[in-house]
Amino acid sequence: MKELTIIFICIIFFNLNLFSQSTLIGQVLDQKSFNAIPFSLIRLSKINIQSISNEDGFFSFNIVDLNLDDTITVSSLGYSTKKFTIAEMLKNRTNKFYLLETPINLSEVSVQPINVVSLLNNATKVSSFKFQSPILLNGYYREVVKTDTSISKYADGLISYYLQRDKKTKVEVLTKINQSRLKEINLDDDDRFDGLESKIPVSKLAEFIEPISASILDSNNFKYYDYQIQEVNEGTIYVIKFKPKPNTNTPLYQGVIEIDKMTNFILSIEYKFSPTPNFKVLKNVTILGMSVSITDITTIVKYNLENENYFPIYVYKRINFSTNFKKISQTNEVKSEFITVDFKNEGIVKPIELFKKKYLYQNGNKFTYNFWEYLNINPNSKLINNFLKD
Repeated sequence: MKELTIIFICIIFFNLNLFSQSTLIGQVLDQKSFNAIPFSLIRLSKINIQSISNEDGFFSFNIVDLNLDDTITVSSLGYSTKKFTIAEMLKNRTNKFYLLETPINLSEVSVQPINVVSLLNNATKVSSFKFQSPILLNGYYREVVKTDTSISKYADGLISYYLQRDKKTKVEVLTKINQSRLKEINLDDDDRFDGLESKIPVSKLAEFIEPISASILDSNNFKYYDYQIQEVNEGTIYVIKFKPKPNTNTPLYQGVIEIDKMTNFILSIEYKFSPTPNFKVLKNVTILGMSVSITDITTIVKYNLENENYFPIYVYKRINFSTNFKKISQTNEVKSEFITVDFKNEGIVKPIELFKKKYLYQNGNKFTYNFWEYLNINPNSKLINNFLKD
């Protein structure tokens, strides 16, 4: 049995204007390996807010009038959900808390693929058609471009997604940028080159309002995968693990899907490229003598099901690729993430002053206050913080 450790680094109290605000910062780690547990979902029950741990396992809350009786719940795919009150956490002077975790041993479970395919088909249909047009998602968006080990471009902002179905039932995404921040540097030198833009359009993440937007939930692709399934959380959730069948003749993914057993709604999707002897990279492209190989695409989507409302609360997408041109050889990474702060499906007014460009950084520095300091979002990594300070 593994353990999941939640280390609360600090709790800071400070005054802002005429009210008190508390910042709760923590980190989620694996007790056995001491590795960070990224993309864990952390909720505060009484005030009904949530945060997501970043790639280093860190999370934070900015809270007005912190309630010591409030319950913090931590859940992570592959770990059982655990709960503690804030008072219990503060009582531990070491600021370390250990949560017992029952691992999901999917290797012990074997289910005929047709059974899982039927479940996936139904869950995809139910979840996608739960979306009632139109809705408005307000939230925080962040995009990062990295060359080798150095960050070359960073942008974040407050954005609004207006989502509606057109006459052909396709989801239309309208984007409005409310605040934005940008920092970029030129990495051009003799050993590498800059100029690679983010390859993830800012509107792309909103398309996951319908889980069917994920290619692994396209029923035409089910035949290429082997599936394993298990019930967890006292039989309330299906966990489906999938990987490509042996000797497939197309590049595919591997990952995990969570489905609520009672409602058949998809709760989370996580998948990344699965290299095989036939496909060591996703795609090779040669343009004007430049060779680009896409080595990985990772997608993570977590959905919220509350009060009859169903929508993505967190979307993460990362693309890794390598580039070779003459004597230059480098690796690149582009990633974007969106955290829903507010959901509306009544009294919605179609936004004006829509963002027409592809990437957030193209909006530049247009902020009226330090918006990033007052949100319940996963904090930046140490690498990004150092980049922003320089």
